[in-house]
Order: sequence, then C-alpha cells, then structure tokens
Amino acid sequence: MGEYHPDLMATFASRILKDGAVAEFPAQNVALTVWAFATLGVYDADMMAAFASHIRKPGVLDEFNPQNLANTAWAFATLGAQDSDLMAAVAARFDQNLQSRWNVTSFAGQEAANLAWGLVVSNALLDKPIAQLLALAVALDGSRPLAVQQIGQLHQVLLHVRLHARELPLSNKLLPHIRPLVERCAQSFAENSRRVSPSQLQRSVAAGLQRLGVAFREEVVLEDAGGYSVDMLLPEARVAIEVDGPSHFVKGADGLLPSGPTLLKRRQLEAFGYRVVSVPFWEWGALRSEGDEAAYLQQRGFGA
Repeated sequence: MGEYHPDLMATFASRILKDGAVAEFPAQNVALTVWAFATLGVYDADMMAAFASHIRKPGVLDEFNPQNLANTAWAFATLGAQDSDLMAAVAARFDQNLQSRWNVTSFAGQEAANLAWGLVVSNALLDKPIAQLLALAVALDGSRPLAVQQIGQLHQVLLHVRLHARELPLSNKLLPHIRPLVERCAQSFAENSRRVSPSQLQRSVAAGLQRLGVAFREEVVLEDAGGYSVDMLLPEARVAIEVDGPSHFVKGADGLLPSGPTLLKRRQLEAFGYRVVSVPFWEWGALRSEGDEAAYLQQRGFGA
C-alpha cells in the first residue's frame, strides 16, 4: 500500500461528495479517483457508493474507454466494495462496445485481466463477458505475454469458472480450447504460492497452537484447492488458518476491513471444502501473555 494521510483522504472524499460534485466528474477522473483510493487501501463507503450510483446513470458508461472500465472494476474489487448492479453495468458496456467500437487492439493485457478479475471478486456470474474476457486474454497473450500478476488474476478467474461451471456454461466450455493458458496460470500460481515464507506474526500463532498440542502443517500449498497457499492447515479437519497482516485489509471509516483479494481467497477456499479461520494481526497483537493466546485460540476452536 502507498503512504497516505487519513485526514487528507477524508477531506478529499468529503469534498468530492459535497454539492453533488461526483456528477461533474468525466470518465477518466472517476476511474482515476477510485483507483487512487484502492491503491492506497482506503475505503470510503459513502464516496464509493456515490461513484457507483453516478456510473450506473444512463449514458455515463458510454464515455468509459477500456482502461477506465478496467480501473473502475479493479478498484471496487480491491476495496471489497460489493456492488453487483455496478459490475453488471460495467460488463454490459464491455459486451456492447466489444461488438461495436472495440477490438483486441483496444485492450492491453492488464486491462483484460483487471476487468475479468474485478467481476470475479464481486462474485459475478456473468457468463458471456467472462468468456469474452478469457478469449481476449488469450489473444493478447499471443502477441505480448501476460505478466505474472495478470496470470495470477486469470488463474483466480479460471477457478471461478470451475467452481461455477453450471452457471457459466460458455466460459466452462471455453476451457479445453485455452488449455495452454489454463496450465500456465495454474503452474505460475502454485510456484508463487510455494515462495511464501512465514512471518514473525505467523510463527507466534504457530507457537501458541503447539503449546495447545494442536497438530498442523505450515505453509501448505493446496493442490485440491487451486494451488492456494495457507499459513497453517489442520489436514483431517480441512481447516485453514490464515494469519492476516495489514496487507490483507483496507482502511474503512470504522476500522479495518478485509480487502477484496482476501475475501476472494476465503470464498474460493470455502468453495473447495475448507473452513477458513482468520487471525487478524491486531487481535493477536493485543494478547499480552501465553495464557491470553491460549484462551484466544481455544475460543476460536483450537485445543482442549
């Protein structure tokens, strides 16, 4: 996350909301503003709701180019700002313009990946746009290989398709035809998962579990759950413990909230049959003794 001053961001958001100023924002400024807040990990619910309402108004999305659409979808997704109506409107505009005004050369790989990922984080079951975006990503990858981050995003999109094959038949039928990309995404995602190393916070939680006699494994890559890595795993119970540091959260008016990527990981792990238990850094950091840690873990269902 970037550096930011809380009062400055709050003042900026308040100014945007004042006197209906949102309605005066051109498409690029809308996209850049929500992108900036998302990049800083600052979630102002009122401001994001105002922008979502503005974007959904007739004619507003007509002015959005591919980069504006992608940045907007990415920003709402990153902040965990769930708005299914907004994402449906963004997807509809993408579909309409792809058939009339845009083609493959209108997009960069990052834009296709960000837009597809944004739809998936919002749990959208919009079959045609997702299938179109996957096909677009394949075409773009053929001319200029996608970056590692984009490959990771597309892997999560592909997992979404697998997990919702019945609701996304067009997208699911596409998978055998894009197998090289599917396999590359899976391999890259798993390799990145294996590079993760335990944090000091994670080691502290692990020590607390060990003192309670809990049997677990650390830094496990789940081959049966899309190659996700989990901090700790209780294999027999299929319980994944995630020790969530600051990067897993965004800053809301009333405190920290799980970010969109964090929510997506939890949701997909649960869809693969795992129970996910989060240990937020501030809760663990507030514990003052081994006894406090034991009581906390027992309250979460671990140990005698």
